[in-house]
Amino acid sequence: MVLMDRAPGLTKTNGDLLCSLLVWPLWDLLPSSFCHEGSGVDDPVGEVSVHVEFFTHPGTSEHKVTVKVVAANDLKWQTSGIFRPFIEVNIIGPHLSDKKRKFATKSKNNSWSPKYNESIQFTLGTETGPECYELQVCVKDYCFAREDRTVGIAILQLKDIVQRGSCACWLPLGRRIHMDDTGLTVLRILSQRNNDEVAKEFVKLKSDTRSAEEGSSS
Repeated sequence: MVLMDRAPGLTKTNGDLLCSLLVWPLWDLLPSSFCHEGSGVDDPVGEVSVHVEFFTHPGTSEHKVTVKVVAANDLKWQTSGIFRPFIEVNIIGPHLSDKKRKFATKSKNNSWSPKYNESIQFTLGTETGPECYELQVCVKDYCFAREDRTVGIAILQLKDIVQRGSCACWLPLGRRIHMDDTGLTVLRILSQRNNDEVAKEFVKLKSDTRSAEEGSSS
């Protein structure tokens, strides 16, 4: 039985993952320059419950990650319109250009502690270990006919759960991804790769911040 942990709110990305981004075609560069200190998120804007299971096929060495989005709780969000929260999960790491990288739950109407219980399985490359991957979890407010508004963001690094095989935890939501100087340099380099769709996706994810439109009508 897996106990429900209170995770130390990552809104940074680990350095091993980052430092490889410049060595490999793109993604091996990720985690420690975009991550959270162990003390967690200051002034969280809510939390998300996830259950993550990691599996490596003994024959092919293919890694699979199953993510169950259970619920969100105590979302800090004001709006004069209808609040339609949904949760988006992105897997970030190397050798994923030909694989599914994003999943979104259905939206819930006017619930600040919505339940989802929706699952997705991601397949990772076999070229590198799971320490080069992370999950970025984002709560958004669905907006018809315009861009959805970001409520809060959390990160879970797979290296933290591989030994256990699974993890059930609450992730505190931060307002943005925190970056050190290395992270900012990486984003500047990748933002210049105009023809690289995966690079554009990475820059967009790591540049995401809580919407400034909070409180406006939908």
